Amino acid sequence: MKYKLTFITLFLSIHTFTSEYVFLSSSPDSFSEILGSTIKKEIYAEEDFIEFSLDEQLACLEEGLCFQKIEEKSDNPIVIYLSTYIYDEKRYLFYTFIDLKEKIVLKDLGASCESCSRLDLIPLTKNLLNNKNISTNSLASYTIFPAEKLEYPKTFNEETNLIDYEISTSVPAEIFIDNRFLGYSPQKIKAKKNTKTEIKIVAPYYEILTKEYTFQRNKKENLTLNPLLTSLAVSTNPPRATLFVNGRRVGSTPRTVNKLKVGTDIDIKITLENYVDNNFIYNPLDPSGNQINIDLERGKGLVKVKHDVNDSERDQIYVKVNGKSIGTLDNFNNDILVLDAGRNDIELTKGDITRKESFKVKIDDFLNWEVAFIESVEINISF
Repeated sequence: MKYKLTFITLFLSIHTFTSEYVFLSSSPDSFSEILGSTIKKEIYAEEDFIEFSLDEQLACLEEGLCFQKIEEKSDNPIVIYLSTYIYDEKRYLFYTFIDLKEKIVLKDLGASCESCSRLDLIPLTKNLLNNKNISTNSLASYTIFPAEKLEYPKTFNEETNLIDYEISTSVPAEIFIDNRFLGYSPQKIKAKKNTKTEIKIVAPYYEILTKEYTFQRNKKENLTLNPLLTSLAVSTNPPRATLFVNGRRVGSTPRTVNKLKVGTDIDIKITLENYVDNNFIYNPLDPSGNQINIDLERGKGLVKVKHDVNDSERDQIYVKVNGKSIGTLDNFNNDILVLDAGRNDIELTKGDITRKESFKVKIDDFLNWEVAFIESVEINISF
């Protein structure tokens, strides 16, 4: 499992690094390797680094055992933990320094850039870490690892009477304070008493939650986000098919289904007599409304013609189905007619003789029709 991160706004403290370092990314990939290499070779070139490969990072994050794996490699490791986020056209970069032996978060350095690419994070990293004490981001935050029970720097003067406001949300969401990105929920914010701020919470497929908040006393709050709702108009060809949504019959097509959650998979089933059932999953993404049209597939059944005509004469038997000529019987493999499900009026004609029959064919039926073209003649012989 991945580490659950929380951010708490704090001032930064100064620490002298004397231990072995190890680089760890919250999202390991080839680019995070480049950032790690930049730190090792250019910024902290004089420090000792423990090798912790990309594959090792991916594996330990999946298991949730990264700190344990690092402690197996060193008796006194300091982790440089990289976290990156993007919102709209702005990228955010955080480096958290953790002394695993003492179980202390030493400091956290944050920076951001507008309309920048991932490559721009390289010089941003150099500028940020070359000044080892000050964050270039006004929203510098400590990354919190709740399961690790780490200690965090206490740099606040108690006389400032800072108030805690801890926010959690019903779904993972981005937290903004006065229109500035703070991080992902849950968050813990500190401010002086009577400070007023605007909090905005954003999550995909949910309504944006905005609220004014005044710091009066320490408070924990779990905020419920309302899902975006939309509609889905379903039509079929042919119409008047029965429509089921998530196992519930909602009527016949064409039909508009309302109050569906945006971005949520919906189980749809469409049935119509003599047509193949249509089952599929649909994910409505447009909050203003969604529309689909389904061409239904006609089911098929088989009718085998059992006749008394020689094989060489099968090309003399003309076949009509529902008034439409479909060729001679020799064109059909083993004299089997493939018919649409439903009522079928069949005519077979050989010379002056015509045979007619009506069949109500169900899907996957296999029916037999015995047809005689040679008429019996009663002959009396006297002696």
